[in-house]
Amino acid sequence: MSFFLHPQVHLAEGFPIEFSNKKDVIEPPQTENQRKWDETFGKPNEPKPNQKPPEKPPEGTGEEKKNITGETSSSKTGKKVHKQKADERRASGDYDLVNEPLKDKDGKTIEVPKRIDKQGRPSKKTQKAIPDAVQGPPKGNIIDDKPLGRPISKDKQEIRRFIDAYKIKYGEPPKQIIIERYDPKTGAPAGREIYDPSDFKIP
Repeated sequence: MSFFLHPQVHLAEGFPIEFSNKKDVIEPPQTENQRKWDETFGKPNEPKPNQKPPEKPPEGTGEEKKNITGETSSSKTGKKVHKQKADERRASGDYDLVNEPLKDKDGKTIEVPKRIDKQGRPSKKTQKAIPDAVQGPPKGNIIDDKPLGRPISKDKQEIRRFIDAYKIKYGEPPKQIIIERYDPKTGAPAGREIYDPSDFKIP
């Protein structure tokens, strides 16, 4: 049986079907019951007369996008604290290096073993050493910012890398390691801890 599309096709007697200009959607004529239902409850997906359209979030608030980075509030606070302290230290002029890799006398970035195992063997993989701040001789300080409550043991390998790179740069070990603590929730200063470099010997 052949079927040709015309502007109007009679599928059955008394039921003319007209193609709309909205993607040619075919809508059969409403029955009396359907008409009463639509008048009472409205058509599906059709807003009610007094219904307001959903409000669009203001631009730039971030409400229009979900946070897909997985960044926590404490890590955001940490980034803010590190940036603020770095700006303050640079402005003070009291530090030789601020949040940058230690370099040798030729300006080449120093790389040291990433890890030292319990037998004292260095790993083949090397890594740059980037403490938060350095005060070279005669002060001899390495400064690192850490959130309050983080065990220093978790950063032993990192601080050991700072010490090794410091020795290469200045030809002598640092005098002390200063850990400046901050509140991970508010970012407020939370005291400082001073360690002897020998505390970070591995093993």
